[in-house]
Amino acid sequence: MLCTKGFFLSAFLAANVFFAALHSSHNNRISAGIEADLSCDVICSHPHTDSPHDPTGADPFDDLIPVVAAATGAPPQPLAPTPLDELTARFGRPVFVREQLANQGRDPVAFCFAPGTPEDIQAYYNEVMYTDPTGARYQLGGRWSGTQGSPRALTWSFVPDGLAVDGDTSELFSRMDALFAAQGGRATWIARIQSCFDRWQALGGTSYTRITSGGNDWDDGASWGTSGGTGRGDIRIAMISIDGSSGVLAYNYFPSNGDMVLDRAENWGSSSNTHRFLRNVVLHEHGHGFGLAHVCPSNGTKLMEPIFNSSFDGPRHDDIRAQHRHYGDNWENNNGVSTAADLGPLNIPSTTTFGTVPAPSVPNSSILSIDANGEVDFFKFTIAQAANVTITVTPVGISSYDSSPQNANGSCSSGNFVDSLAHADLNVDLRSTNGTTILATANSQPAGVAEVISSVTLPGAGTYYTRVFEGNSPTQSQLYTLTIGLTATCVPPTIAGISNHGAACGSPYTSPTPSATGTTPMTWTLQSVTPPAPGMSINSGTGVVTWANPQFAPGGYTIVIQAANACGSDTEDWVLTVGSLPNISAISDHSTPCGSPYTSPTPSASGQTPMTWSLASVVPPAPGMTINSANGVVTWADPDPSGSPYLVTIQVDNACGSDTEDWLLTVLPGAAPVIDPIPDHSTPCAVSYSFTPAATGATPMTWSFASPPPAGMTIDSGTGEVDWPSPDPSGSPYLISIEASNSCGTDTEDWLLTVGQPPVIADIPDQDSGCGAAFSSVPPSVTGQAPIVWSLASVVPPAPGMTIDSGTGVISWPNPDPSGSPYTVTVAADNACGSDTYSFLLTVTGGAPVIADVPDHAALCGSTYTSPTPTAGGGSVTWSLVGTPPAGMTINSSTGVVSWPNAVASATPYTIMIEATSACGSDSETWLLTVRPGDFTGDGLVTSADLPEFVAHLLGQSTTRPCAADVNMDGQPDGQDIQAFLNSLY
Repeated sequence: MLCTKGFFLSAFLAANVFFAALHSSHNNRISAGIEADLSCDVICSHPHTDSPHDPTGADPFDDLIPVVAAATGAPPQPLAPTPLDELTARFGRPVFVREQLANQGRDPVAFCFAPGTPEDIQAYYNEVMYTDPTGARYQLGGRWSGTQGSPRALTWSFVPDGLAVDGDTSELFSRMDALFAAQGGRATWIARIQSCFDRWQALGGTSYTRITSGGNDWDDGASWGTSGGTGRGDIRIAMISIDGSSGVLAYNYFPSNGDMVLDRAENWGSSSNTHRFLRNVVLHEHGHGFGLAHVCPSNGTKLMEPIFNSSFDGPRHDDIRAQHRHYGDNWENNNGVSTAADLGPLNIPSTTTFGTVPAPSVPNSSILSIDANGEVDFFKFTIAQAANVTITVTPVGISSYDSSPQNANGSCSSGNFVDSLAHADLNVDLRSTNGTTILATANSQPAGVAEVISSVTLPGAGTYYTRVFEGNSPTQSQLYTLTIGLTATCVPPTIAGISNHGAACGSPYTSPTPSATGTTPMTWTLQSVTPPAPGMSINSGTGVVTWANPQFAPGGYTIVIQAANACGSDTEDWVLTVGSLPNISAISDHSTPCGSPYTSPTPSASGQTPMTWSLASVVPPAPGMTINSANGVVTWADPDPSGSPYLVTIQVDNACGSDTEDWLLTVLPGAAPVIDPIPDHSTPCAVSYSFTPAATGATPMTWSFASPPPAGMTIDSGTGEVDWPSPDPSGSPYLISIEASNSCGTDTEDWLLTVGQPPVIADIPDQDSGCGAAFSSVPPSVTGQAPIVWSLASVVPPAPGMTIDSGTGVISWPNPDPSGSPYTVTVAADNACGSDTYSFLLTVTGGAPVIADVPDHAALCGSTYTSPTPTAGGGSVTWSLVGTPPAGMTINSSTGVVSWPNAVASATPYTIMIEATSACGSDSETWLLTVRPGDFTGDGLVTSADLPEFVAHLLGQSTTRPCAADVNMDGQPDGQDIQAFLNSLY
């Protein structure tokens, strides 16, 4: 999109410009509108292409092409059309020609020219650049995704400096920071651009969120043309060097791209009218960014005109209508009762108009609209009381203004006059608080004339609904305002029904708060109460009836209240039932046995609760009789038959009154106690004794001793349990006698109690034991309380090793010693009651051990020798070797077996002597042990049987027994032993 100023266009055309071929790999981002200014403010845009943005294609911007031109200062003269090759030679700035555009399937660019530009120049450029000079263009392009007329949320962001943008690198932050350094810095210029998005959001159905990334003021820096995401906006703003100061100001892509490029060279820091130059350019460019094309003529009445104009601030009437056609108003989606736009609570009286454009004002405009055919707007408002309402829907627009498309050659057309005041025939209805019942409708006026629902009475407080809709089939948006006027009205009261209910006697009564419709204020009065209720009153402001101390009345009270206002009155009544008197059900006469605790039936009573029971009288008196005040049950622990029958009268009271009831209570003669038989029994001495008897008969019973008990014995008077902590055996057995009594009689029972006795040991005979034989005494016999513990009181003289079993009294002596015989042995028996002793004589007899003969025998030299096991009479003995046995020979002291691990050869036999010793004496035995050299068979002889082994040892063929081969015992088996062997042959 190219912008020029006035007659300087001829100078621009006279400059050197060349046409450069478009390389298929060029990554320029393509503009839907390039804006230029050569010292005048001129903005041009390219209309929307119908080709959608394809995120999967090789180049997402193939349908958009930037065109850049610049002034060179050439003399101002018209330039007639010349052949393409001549223009290529004469012009030095690049543009893209029609043939190249068509070959690549790219959409062309429309130009705008300042007034006074020769028509032949305009026609030549359009012939070169435009693919279809006869095609029409529209003021409205495509929109962002979504249904036409529905709101759309968009995001926007700044790209970081250094990002590659359409063949250059962005310098937005460095350039703008420098321009605004003395005007508040970055915060100021960002705020100005933010205000442009805020303004579009305030006017219609687009909303915006700025995106930043990583704590920076810019986005994530994704490559130019990347779709919006979490790190970047749908709409991205960059700044590059386009053509130097003036010339191209900016360009913008259509949806669904919307990115904006500003020319670095322009004076964006111009502060006039709060930087209106910057704001109007950004507002205009973003108009393209959400789908608006240029609108003609350029007469300074519309933001989206091709000619930039700073005489107004931001979007105008036609621009708002275009935004609403695409995205609806900023109360979308209020197309039903459930989504009705909430106008909030409205005061009475008041007149409120909705739809007024927020400052700065825009003539003939509103922020409410019906965006096209089939659109309907619901609103709801709340009032606190009945009121008269007048609702006015006023079309907003201009009865006739030129809204023409830009021509295909970039020039402005005219003559397309629009009546934006009467495009839609607006109607309105008023609905009740349920949102469906229509109270009134206004649809009688023609299009362009306000519809009025006049002075409809709303019967009471609540939320009401109004609907604005069209009565024809509009194709464009119709702006309107909605005015709701409320005035006070007077509606007579209508009291809602009050159901009958009750109150308690004596408890303060407060009625439900009555509900009434009608004009407030209302005054409430108590019209009548039947029968009279002294002290009852009503709150004149709320209608609540109170009564501090309600009293019972048969059939209740009929209460009539009245609500009155300036228009009239209404009454309502209900029956108040106050409590009820208590009424005790009849209680039949009955009886109870003597001596058994009496409990009356639980009485039943109707009436208001709580109730309190009392014993009114008992005739004749019945000491101990009581009543439970909560349930009326009468109890008597020990009924006395002497005054029977008794007239018992009980009473119940509540807040409303009291009632009494009586019955005859007969006390029947009861059973005297009968104690169960108690058998004689015993108890250990020194152990606590306890026994509880059993008895039949009327209760309660009292227990006592019928005769004096042993010292320390007691009886429980309530249970009859007899206790004796420490029974004394001295008087055993004892005759125990007890007595049980009740109001009906007495009974006694006795038994013999035997207390455990101390031990008495029976005679123990004198006893004998053999010397060396283990002694075990005859078990003693004893009488007395178990357990009994036995001990050795004494043994004279002492008998070491003698013991007694404490449980049986059996004496043991493993090795009786006759030296002190006879022994006087005294045993003792002890139990918890005492002890006893007894003595007897123990005589120990017997002699010394006698060892049986052990025969002489032989052993092999060098072998282990083990003797036969000797035997000896006389009980347990200890064995030992006597004399001087061979070195290494030992004896087992328990068995008497002699061992010699390595028998040594000897020319003469060894004499072995052993001894057996017991408590009664000792005995010895000897035998000869032959260990002969030359004896290989172990028979103690040298015979021919030994010759083979002897020869084998001499020849070195055997070495098992060299000591036997050394017959001459010189320490060396050799030939000298042959003669000795022969000499020894048997």
